Amino acid sequence: MFTAKPEVRLDRPQAIRLNKWNIRKLKPTGAATGNLLIPFRKGDKWGYCNTIQKIIIPCIYEEACLFKGDSAKIRANKKWGLIDYTGKEIYPCRYDSIERLNDGKIILKQNNKYGLATRSGKRLTSCKYDHIGNFTDEYAEV
Repeated sequence: MFTAKPEVRLDRPQAIRLNKWNIRKLKPTGAATGNLLIPFRKGDKWGYCNTIQKIIIPCIYEEACLFKGDSAKIRANKKWGLIDYTGKEIYPCRYDSIERLNDGKIILKQNNKYGLATRSGKRLTSCKYDHIGNFTDEYAEV
């Protein structure tokens, strides 16, 4: 009987999931070598562990997404936020949604209004727009 081993692709050092508990690093690349953090569930809460399952960011979230760049989306109390590799909140969990854009910007939704910010924590606009469209030449339809 053949059983396939699922593969996990991450932005940071590439990893392959050998089974549900054992993760081994392969060919680390980039400035974040050694910073590979993986969502980890303990009970019904999520946090982040490293490749040897040492918990780095405590399991306090309802949901934890993979890191993309230097930040990860997390959810607590049915609201979304953004954290860095140390667990520091870049944006606290008070947004209905957070959408990442390719150019380092994010769209924040709060109370059915949209705002624009950077992944590093700089607010570009408050959440006051009914809609934020696609960017063209650094301009977006609002």
